[in-house]
Amino acid sequence: MINWGLEDDNMKITPLLCIVSLIMIFGQIAVGNAQTTDVSSLVNNLKDNDSAIRAQAARSLAELKDEQAIGPLIQALNDSDDSVRFQASYALGNIGEPAINQLIQALKDNDINRRVNAAYALGFIKNNSVIGPLSQALNDSDHLVQLNAAMALGHTKNVQAVEALIQALKDNEYGPKREMAAKALGEIGDPRAIEPLKLALSDSNNDVRKAANVSLKQLE
Repeated sequence: MINWGLEDDNMKITPLLCIVSLIMIFGQIAVGNAQTTDVSSLVNNLKDNDSAIRAQAARSLAELKDEQAIGPLIQALNDSDDSVRFQASYALGNIGEPAINQLIQALKDNDINRRVNAAYALGFIKNNSVIGPLSQALNDSDHLVQLNAAMALGHTKNVQAVEALIQALKDNEYGPKREMAAKALGEIGDPRAIEPLKLALSDSNNDVRKAANVSLKQLE
């Protein structure tokens, strides 16, 4: 599983920065020009013993956006290597709507890595059908899934996600979830979030307060 550096509310946690940093790092791994544009060859490379080759194959498949790669990429969501999992989720998000159904199924998988990366990928797909599953994932048993679901909902900029994110903003259990929900509400920019974000200015977690303040400025 990817270690996002998020442990508890007593630590100074900035989940979005952690995620963005990982994206920048992983985006530099095995990104070079594909040795082949043949989908079947790239799919075979997803099973290679060398993780760098697997990561490059996933990245190349992202560029091709071929629906034949969806099943193998779904399998790669629980690869043993962090960079392969990331590149696979990026590829599935890049393929877009044809991958929705399998990503939604992966969001319910017993494997945490699959759920985390499926949530991340769904955030790239601008389709109303992703909002319900991602909203449900805000209450996943794993905190990393919750964070990725909140971030993904923000990325969709879909107003249908507002109510679920407002509820996440009231979650007393996990500060980083409230922080990410506040940021997502700012991204979406719906005025229904104004009052809940004002209340979050009094949150016990400093990062939540900061995120709420930034989002309120975005909504002004």
